[in-house]
Amino acid sequence: MRSAEAGHYQIRILDVAGRVVLSEQTNLNREENHLINLSDMKAGVYILEIAMGDRSIREKLIIK
Repeated sequence: MRSAEAGHYQIRILDVAGRVVLSEQTNLNREENHLINLSDMKAGVYILEIAMGDRSIREKLIIK
């Protein structure tokens, strides 16, 4: 993940049933990278949710 602006980010990965399977919080500077370790995740379809303040994005995440 690469931050577009500095701030406090809440990162969550949800399974297709909506259960949180991974949750992290991090503070990032502008254009800073943050790696999320997915090596323990089972293959499948997930939702990646990234929130900062009152804004959030959700993207489909496929792990093979």
